[in-house]
Amino acid sequence: MAPSRIGKRWFVILQAFMDESVDDDETWALAGYVADVESWARFSVEWERMLPRGAVTEDGVYHFKMALMAQSPERMGRVPGFYRLIEKHALHSLSCRTKAGELRRAIERIHVRGARIDWGDWKDPYTAAFRAFMDHFHYNRPAITKVAPNFPADAVVDFYFDERSDKQKIRRMWDGYMAHREPEMRPLFGHEPRFEDDRAFLPLQAADLWAWWIRKWSVEGNLRERIGTLDFGEWQGRGLPRTHISLTEDQWVEGMADNIAPQVPATTPIFDRKTGAVIRFGARRP
Repeated sequence: MAPSRIGKRWFVILQAFMDESVDDDETWALAGYVADVESWARFSVEWERMLPRGAVTEDGVYHFKMALMAQSPERMGRVPGFYRLIEKHALHSLSCRTKAGELRRAIERIHVRGARIDWGDWKDPYTAAFRAFMDHFHYNRPAITKVAPNFPADAVVDFYFDERSDKQKIRRMWDGYMAHREPEMRPLFGHEPRFEDDRAFLPLQAADLWAWWIRKWSVEGNLRERIGTLDFGEWQGRGLPRTHISLTEDQWVEGMADNIAPQVPATTPIFDRKTGAVIRFGARRP
């Protein structure tokens, strides 16, 4: 950015690499790590050197994929070395967990008399959780700065996702999503999310590691405890600062009511079928 455009204020640009892990299309995790460009460059050099200790793909390429590492105790014994590299170079870990069933039940609970709601991509767990996570991350910057002093509250963060992610849905909704963010917040969101090959962008392999463990702990029912202690069973994490959000059915009900409010006239109540309570009123102008 040209100095004349930002005056005396210099912005720090960080990169967040994220990947998802899904269990039978029900438990879904989005997770990864944030660091500055120089740190990711150093990380990639060391990670590539360590890749022969990972797994080998069908086409004979060294690759780290947590699902492949978990296939044998011998491979799992090599995972801590990869994790130590992440701790050495990453600034902060990010994660979001939801369940497709909880999102589905939350949508079923929302009722507006005499109105037909267009849910669009909100029914898709990936897109819904992506938007919820982005809001949680960017609007909680002060809290993140408290636990990670090296993470500037005004840092611009560019997000990178694995090529396997549903990029068309994200790209389709991005402009509309940004249009509803406050003008002073928009610069912090960085450029439109990019989708890259994890063989070329090695930090995406680190994101795969964290997403796999977030999903595993969620399925086992001890996610909150494990994130707090970083207890991986055979080894212990050293306390990398982390931000996590678990989206429950009740949270989705509140969030989805806000999301559809622009489709509902301002005097019309939005009900929760489960409790019979009014969640909020619509926001559409007459």
